[in-house]
Amino acid sequence: MLCYLRDPAPERKMDVSAALRLLAAHKETIAAERATRANVSAAEVRASIGRKVDALREQLLA
Repeated sequence: MLCYLRDPAPERKMDVSAALRLLAAHKETIAAERATRANVSAAEVRASIGRKVDALREQLLA
C-alpha cells in the first residue's frame, strides 16, 4: 500500500478492500501494543523517569 501511495504512476491499481483490511489489522496491532506498554508498574515508571533525569543532568554538565 505504501508503494502505491509513493509512486505517482503505479503499474497496478490498488485493491481498496485489501488496503482497508490492512489498515484495520494495523489499527488492532497498534491498540494491542499500546495496551501492553501501558501495563507497567509504578516502580518501572519511576525508574524510567529517573534514568531520563540522570541523562539530562549528564547532558547539562557536559
